Amino acid sequence: MRITGAHQNPYLASKLVYLYFACGSIVYVPTAFDEASRRSMFMWNSLLRAYVKNGFCETKAMEIYNQMKLSGTELNNFTFSIMLKACGILMDLQQGMEIHGQVIKTGYELDVFVGGALVHMYCRCRFVEDANQVFKEMRHRDVVTWTAMIAGLVHNGFHGEALECFRQLHVEEHKPNLETMALVLLACGILAALRKGKEIHGYIVRGIPTLLCELL
Repeated sequence: MRITGAHQNPYLASKLVYLYFACGSIVYVPTAFDEASRRSMFMWNSLLRAYVKNGFCETKAMEIYNQMKLSGTELNNFTFSIMLKACGILMDLQQGMEIHGQVIKTGYELDVFVGGALVHMYCRCRFVEDANQVFKEMRHRDVVTWTAMIAGLVHNGFHGEALECFRQLHVEEHKPNLETMALVLLACGILAALRKGKEIHGYIVRGIPTLLCELL
């Protein structure tokens, strides 16, 4: 690719970033990024995702995010989702709240991916009330967002609230996944809520064919 100069093509360069990331060759990612003739929003997001996925949240992801802003590149819902995940991993509430402010300014607060990432970030930082506020204000909530909220409640000691959240999920006719069910059973066990645990067990038994499809 270097002989033909194709490595400078922004689209191909972004694919190289993803290839090196997928192969675990993170050391080659900056080179593929720097050699591109033009850096698209997709390329920046690919680079951010590579660093966050490979555990470089603190050392590189924040640096790249700031460079992206300085470059004048538009930030989108994927940018915010990736960086909020990084803030959650680092338990960096201040940075997470700053990004939340940018989310509001750019109009992405109602995006389902960003909303789920905000819920996860606040829960990881043990600000469950803020997570719940974001969760309630979301117009559309998928099973990932519901599970993130339930996980946050369980891991922060709000086990009864987690069961209530699961009840609401069921009322709104969302289909839980295997992680959701594991979290709810954990809450039942901690609360010694045998009757509720048996109800959840029955729910799982009835839904085994559907749930198992998620593993295939």
